[in-house]
Amino acid sequence: MRVLIVEDQVGDQPLLVSELQARGHEVERCQEPLAAWSAYQEHPYPLVLIGVTADSSKSLQLLRQLRVAEAARRAQTPRTTAIALVAVSQLALAAASLAAGADDYILLPTEPQELPLRLSVIERQTERRLRDRLKRFGDRHTNGRSNYPRSIRNAALRQFPYIASHHLRQTLVQVKKQLTELVEQPTITPNPDAEDYLSTILDRASLMQQLVSNLLLDTQPEPTTDLTRSSMDAHQEYLILNADFTVRETSPGADRFADANAELAVGDDVRESLPELTGVESLLVSIMQGREQSFELSGIGRFTEREPALYFDLYITRYPANLDRADNLIVLLSDATERMIFQQRLIHSANEAQILLKKLTVTKDYIAQILAAVADALIVTNHAGTIKNINRATQRLFGCTEAELLGQSLDRFIPDSRQLRQLDDASQVEVIGRRCDGQEIIVSFSCGTIQTEDDLTEYVYIGRDITQRRQAESQIHQLNASLQQRTAELETLNSELESFSRTVSHDLRTPLSHAEFFNQMLREEYTERLDAEGRDYVEQVNYACQRMRQLIEDLLQLAQVTRSDLTMSEVNLSELAFSIADSLQRQANGRRVEFAIAEGIIARGNIRLLRVALENLIGNAWKYTSKRELAQIEFGVCRARAVDCEDLPPDTRVYFLRDNGAGFDMQYVGNLFSVFSRLHSQTEFEGTGIGLSTVQRIIQRHGGRIWAIAAVEQGATFYFTLSAV
Repeated sequence: MRVLIVEDQVGDQPLLVSELQARGHEVERCQEPLAAWSAYQEHPYPLVLIGVTADSSKSLQLLRQLRVAEAARRAQTPRTTAIALVAVSQLALAAASLAAGADDYILLPTEPQELPLRLSVIERQTERRLRDRLKRFGDRHTNGRSNYPRSIRNAALRQFPYIASHHLRQTLVQVKKQLTELVEQPTITPNPDAEDYLSTILDRASLMQQLVSNLLLDTQPEPTTDLTRSSMDAHQEYLILNADFTVRETSPGADRFADANAELAVGDDVRESLPELTGVESLLVSIMQGREQSFELSGIGRFTEREPALYFDLYITRYPANLDRADNLIVLLSDATERMIFQQRLIHSANEAQILLKKLTVTKDYIAQILAAVADALIVTNHAGTIKNINRATQRLFGCTEAELLGQSLDRFIPDSRQLRQLDDASQVEVIGRRCDGQEIIVSFSCGTIQTEDDLTEYVYIGRDITQRRQAESQIHQLNASLQQRTAELETLNSELESFSRTVSHDLRTPLSHAEFFNQMLREEYTERLDAEGRDYVEQVNYACQRMRQLIEDLLQLAQVTRSDLTMSEVNLSELAFSIADSLQRQANGRRVEFAIAEGIIARGNIRLLRVALENLIGNAWKYTSKRELAQIEFGVCRARAVDCEDLPPDTRVYFLRDNGAGFDMQYVGNLFSVFSRLHSQTEFEGTGIGLSTVQRIIQRHGGRIWAIAAVEQGATFYFTLSAV
């Protein structure tokens, strides 16, 4: 079949052209309606597809020209099927195309699977018109064979849309309602049976669209040559025309079919009131002379601003030869408004269904993507436990392919699957699962039920692999048990430390006080009786007693730091440092010491413990700078980024105490904060080895940390942090 496509910037035409060519049609294309009209006049086409856009006045004019030319050539050529190509976004142009003479329209772009269906209907319509034309050529010279049975059929077909309208339109409304609900409903929780259900609705809607198209095809009016047609149509009027096309006689209601700017009256030229007859005069003369049988136009429209739209069919034939008016024409005018409006509504409903089908397809794909992206395994089984549907997570859970899972019994992968069906909608159960490689896993399942279209119950299982979580919980349980044991040991050690503290406080202080008392008595009353060596022994005893008392005091202080409660408040560290420095300066005994203490250093902590920490830090700096002619001690604060401490946030406040004293070797820095560990000998610098351990515990109780950087004979810097300012 020769097909002409008149393009006017309507999309998806390459797909249309390729589909027509695949169906064996000879496709020709024109860019402009004027060029298409010239091509049509030379060689009329059985099928013309015309693109119509908002600026396509020329395309609408081409549709009108095709109808006029078709009427003029009807006796020689088959009727051309004109199809409008309308964009989905400009659906209103479809009505304008139908009013201009289009037989139908196709919305573009369209789905690849829908286009063949639309073309099949159009082909059937065109081929039927070809057959009708050939049959009419064969019947031209028959001897008055009665067309009454065909007239009955034609009348019945014209009445069929009115009879079928209620049932068919109600069916379309129900289908559209279902599609709309599916498209607009929330898709938060994916329905595992949604794909099958949506596919069923999709097939039903496609079938309904074909039914509508077939109905429009079957209800096209067939030409008749028998005047009995007038007796079968209740909406029909008539005109009788003279040989000069003036009105000789008219029925009372015929004037309502006249053009808006003309009146239909006896004696008037019929072409003024029915401009559709302009240009077909030669054909009318041929009918009048008996060379042609009839002429007809279907779906002529009359539109005014104040009146509703009117559609009618026009049929012209020769007045019966056995009457006195053999040279007259009779014009039958049939009201086709209801039929045309019904057809337009059917077409509109079919195209709405087509649009909804597209949305439905998108929704179906969207739901499928959600099901595929769900991280938890989703399994759907029937009442017998046979797996009907899964997602990708299920394949990963059991280490199987889709083919290895579908159709199998759930018991193969969940040996104790019966207890899953006993779950409530809000409950979960943990079961042992078996992967395809035989490995056992622990899966947490929840279960729900759904009803199918066949009113059967199916089970939906949502499962998550918790094997690693259970293993981690087991390890945590073991660690908790070990921690409890360790806590008990620490409680025992703390109890022993408290006991030791009481011993030191009561049992050691008393004999030490006796030793100090009698050594003092020996110095005061027997010094003159002792020689130099004896007096040296007395001094050594006195020095040892003092060291022992200092050691006891430091141990008690360390124990109190560990056990005491923390009362937090804002503490001015600068004032504490000034106070400690002033106390040391009063004991300088001629030493030159410079203190550089930053002002306004505020921290949050326990003021008593922070004083102890600063006393130990500043006291150490005082002690280890004792051999410097000019000792320098500095206390301040900075940010972590300034001290290259990568394991702290850059804006963390870091407090520091720096001196120019003896320093120490950094290879022994690991022993710096250990109890009784000293990096200098007792003869070089006195001390008990407990002070820095006390400082570390105070800082740790404040949620901070302490570290030091030093070099031998180049001084040392101690850094520490606190939990909050």
